[in-house]
Amino acid sequence: GERAKVVSEWLRIEPLQRAEANVRSSLSELFDRESKLMAKERADRDLLASLLSRSGIDTGCAIPNAIELLTGIAMSNEAIAKQMSAIVEKAEAEQRTLARYAADRERATEREELAIEVERARMEAERLGSALVGGRRFLRMQQSAREASDEASRLQRIAKDKQTLSRGEFDGTCPVGGQPCPVTKELNAKRRENETAARQAAKEASEAREASERARKELDATEGQRRAAERAKERHAALASRLERMKPIDVPEFDESRSHEIDDLLRNAKARRDESRDRSRDAKNAIVEVERIGKRIEETVCELGAIKDQIRTKREAVEILG
Repeated sequence: GERAKVVSEWLRIEPLQRAEANVRSSLSELFDRESKLMAKERADRDLLASLLSRSGIDTGCAIPNAIELLTGIAMSNEAIAKQMSAIVEKAEAEQRTLARYAADRERATEREELAIEVERARMEAERLGSALVGGRRFLRMQQSAREASDEASRLQRIAKDKQTLSRGEFDGTCPVGGQPCPVTKELNAKRRENETAARQAAKEASEAREASERARKELDATEGQRRAAERAKERHAALASRLERMKPIDVPEFDESRSHEIDDLLRNAKARRDESRDRSRDAKNAIVEVERIGKRIEETVCELGAIKDQIRTKREAVEILG
């Protein structure tokens, strides 16, 4: 009570008690800080272990060793990617060569087929041309057809007039000269004789029409042959011109199955190249992340060391003040 208070004031204990309370409060804050830093360190070490595990490295490996291993992984995969890139480049060049050979062979085949077609067209044009009649004969055929047509028309007019005369209806106009006939009455009077003459004239006109029709059909057929021969000649000329424009192509022998082999090689090499590039990139990224986490752990450990020193000092102070 009162006596203790007097003794405390005489010994000046109260300031020491306040100092002890302050030290204990500071010590509690240090413990809290230490606990948080230890949790942070554990989290970073777990993160580091997970990263190393994903990279195929022992989780207990020291950070410098882990970085050395990751560097080796990155470099080896870069080397593999470079090798695969060279294979891809070589295979693609061979693939382009084979594609060019295939295209050349297709054009060479097309030219061979066209040459055969040109020869067929030439033979057809010669065949049709050899069957044609000569120019002079053709002109004579045209002249004969015209004359036959004119003769048929003339005989048809005569037959018509004689038919009229056989009925006693002759108008007195001469069917040949077109002049008035002086014996019109006498002609109309000879009806029986006129009927016989009319039948003969009709027969002659019919025969003339048939002859004219035959001449016309023969001329039409000849003209058709001439047109067909001309078309065949033009077709041969067009094909020959096209063949001349297509230059001969020498295609070296090559194995078509090689193209399928190259396709498989390219597919596998590209997949291996891309996979190696990804692994190299992942390893480089892992190095950066390991260095970052390692630095953070190092800072945390350093800070924990300083706090432990402070805690030890504070505990000694509490013992002295207590």
